[in-house]
Amino acid sequence: EFILDFASLRGDSIIEDLEGRDFTLNALAINLAEPGQIIDPLAGLQDLKDRSLRPCSPHAFDDDPIRTLRAARLAIQLEASIDSQTLAQIRKIKEPLIEISAERVRDEIFRILSLTRPASALRLLDHFGLLEVVFPELQSLRGKEGSTANSYDLLDNALAIVDHLSSFMAIIKNDNQKRNATDLVYAEFIYRLGGFRAQLNDFLDVQLSHGRSIRELLLLAALFHNVGKAENEESDQSPAYYASIAVQRISDRGFRLRLSKNEIQWLKQTIQNRDHPAQVSAQELVNPRNLYRSLSELDHSLPGITLLFLAELLAENDPPLDQDEWGRRIATARAFFDGYWHAAIDDLTKPALVRGDELNKILGIHPGPELGALLENLREAQYAGEIKSKQEAVALARKIHEGFVED
Repeated sequence: EFILDFASLRGDSIIEDLEGRDFTLNALAINLAEPGQIIDPLAGLQDLKDRSLRPCSPHAFDDDPIRTLRAARLAIQLEASIDSQTLAQIRKIKEPLIEISAERVRDEIFRILSLTRPASALRLLDHFGLLEVVFPELQSLRGKEGSTANSYDLLDNALAIVDHLSSFMAIIKNDNQKRNATDLVYAEFIYRLGGFRAQLNDFLDVQLSHGRSIRELLLLAALFHNVGKAENEESDQSPAYYASIAVQRISDRGFRLRLSKNEIQWLKQTIQNRDHPAQVSAQELVNPRNLYRSLSELDHSLPGITLLFLAELLAENDPPLDQDEWGRRIATARAFFDGYWHAAIDDLTKPALVRGDELNKILGIHPGPELGALLENLREAQYAGEIKSKQEAVALARKIHEGFVED
């Protein structure tokens, strides 16, 4: 597939046009009169062979600060080196980068997140001193200890999660160059979850806004999911409290980056519910009732949250890995994926066996929290196959209402 992008000439000549571009390896042209001749005024062809990323001029980054973000992307994408002089130029562009339009910053960030190794580009941005400009919220993660005894701070941990998520994504794409199957952890991922590869790939490719997919949004969620904990390390609050802060931060950043409402909502739901799979996994068995709750609460964010749940364990224990816990998480993921992509999810939309107004007449329960909780309990029982008729639903509702069984 070839993409032809036409642009008008900048400057009075092709040479002047090429000299005004960003990097020398992008400043190459073909002479249409003599197609075998390469127009290369800045020795870009040699830089391309040497994998060296050099700006076209000393003021290239001043002319367009977005080129600093592009430098991180191209360095990883092309496996190119950046010399000390270029690095010094990049590090001077902090303030001008703040003034760049949010849309241009967003587009370059999403190009970075679409790389095979996005965490490497983000680490390079951090080395440039620009990660704090693009994502100031992540500064709270720096130097804060994680929940395990490894050497990572929360920023390193977030980048490690991005690493593992991108490895999963490569496996899902069937890119065997990313991870060798001799890695037993990833071999088990392939063996136990490989049957969902096509569905996961389709899920990750869904675009909630044109040109930006869930694949990149999930990596963005991974960067932000511990921000609430980092900002409130002295307080002893519930995971839900920390999640609520992270949700607010990603919502604010999404708004500033001009993400769509659907994208921001997906990010918020993913971060808000990121602990849900761990709570289910702690019960050691995914049963029909907690699967129903997972499908109904997490809805279409469930596959992404599940991949995040797997990547978190690898990031926190790299190395060593608790094999028993990894096995439990893989089993939970398999149950979630099976429920999400097979007939079970259709059961969520089946009509209830008994309505609230009917229970009101039969049991005398007035509309309110008690009736709502009772109806939800009956939906779980219906999904689990414990009740199959209106009579059975009423009988169970009576027992619950009268206190003969626990809610």
